[in-house]
Amino acid sequence: MLGRILRRMLPACSARAAAWGGGRKLADGGGRSAPPGGGLVPPERNRQTASMLIGALATAVTTIRLTLHVLAAAVWVGGQIVLAGLLPTLRSLGPDASRRIAQAFGRLQWPAYAVLLLTGIWNVSAASKGQPHLWSLVLGFKVGVVLFAGLGAFLHQRSTSRAGLALWGSLTGVASLAALVLGVLLAG
Repeated sequence: MLGRILRRMLPACSARAAAWGGGRKLADGGGRSAPPGGGLVPPERNRQTASMLIGALATAVTTIRLTLHVLAAAVWVGGQIVLAGLLPTLRSLGPDASRRIAQAFGRLQWPAYAVLLLTGIWNVSAASKGQPHLWSLVLGFKVGVVLFAGLGAFLHQRSTSRAGLALWGSLTGVASLAALVLGVLLAG
């Protein structure tokens, strides 16, 4: 969308560039202006530069989108793996330690999940055009797994029994890892 907007602005940018050159028209009658310093910038060069700018901007936006998504996945999935590995040590620190650490992780986990959902929607809108039917099926399955992982984490936090904590924690971890693998599969 941003690319379309910038492409529409190109004729206006060329007109502004001509005005920026002081309005000094060159004697060759080609409609070109002399920019400050006297150098010539042909109109096709302006279009090439604008096209390169659009491409660089699109690449930067894609990089930001994917970086945010991967960073949020690192917090969501990686945090669960780290906590699962630390759980025996946390239990040895006292009966309240694992609960307090889990609550602290929740303050990081839920914003990361929200970023995952938002950047996931952004990823689909940027990459879904022209994808084969199988890709769409895998995407639909991934969406279901991601939603199940969120529900499992919510139920894990609300669970009061040790069995409930173990069940929902395990299901959340497996669903989160499955969502990660499906994301890699979709990225190709």
